[in-house]
Amino acid sequence: MSVGAEEGRVRVVRAGARIDAELDREERLFAAAVACGAPARTRLSLATALAHNLGDLSRVVDAWPKAVAGHDYRARYSRLGHADGAHHRPAFVLAGELNRDIMALENHRFLALRKPRALRRSRDLLLPVGPWFDDWGELIGRSTLLDDRDRAEVVSALIELHLSSPRQEGCLRALAGIHRTTRGGLASYVPELPARVRKEALRGRIREAIDVSPEHFEARMEKRLLARAWYA
Repeated sequence: MSVGAEEGRVRVVRAGARIDAELDREERLFAAAVACGAPARTRLSLATALAHNLGDLSRVVDAWPKAVAGHDYRARYSRLGHADGAHHRPAFVLAGELNRDIMALENHRFLALRKPRALRRSRDLLLPVGPWFDDWGELIGRSTLLDDRDRAEVVSALIELHLSSPRQEGCLRALAGIHRTTRGGLASYVPELPARVRKEALRGRIREAIDVSPEHFEARMEKRLLARAWYA
């Protein structure tokens, strides 16, 4: 074996060891949260992060060249969160199922939020894991990084998200948070909204969401998690 090939093999082995250590760490965190009955927000957020990480890992190793044992690593790290994966683990499969059945819709592309450019001013304005956007909505409502025109653009984008995906809860929770922290509530932004979304700002599920407290919503998510017979 040439020196170059040997160095490549050593790097691959080291990379594999680091990947294994990270997988073990994430598995322990998620399994511990499940075992101790952590709040739904904790369990579901961890499940989402873990499922996304496993999916990214699977896609990456699928592209590794055979010259650096790519075939072996594809078999070792592909589809770890799927029951049909050759090396799946129960905690990983559970995370994948929770993400698929509860969280995937809540953390899909938020394309409409690319339009309000003011959200790019600070990392503090980044979205958290959905659907828990109440605190984020309150931040938008009070942040000194934004003016009322910026906030109106965010409100418009959130309404567009709701109209494009009516079952998604996160955008509604964000609107409820903005409403709570704005003098006059969402109604104060209506004059600045595009005509196509103006009439939607204070009716239907948006109106209902405004009346639901963060605590009530948390309880609702707990029930939704526990209602999964396969999870219980």
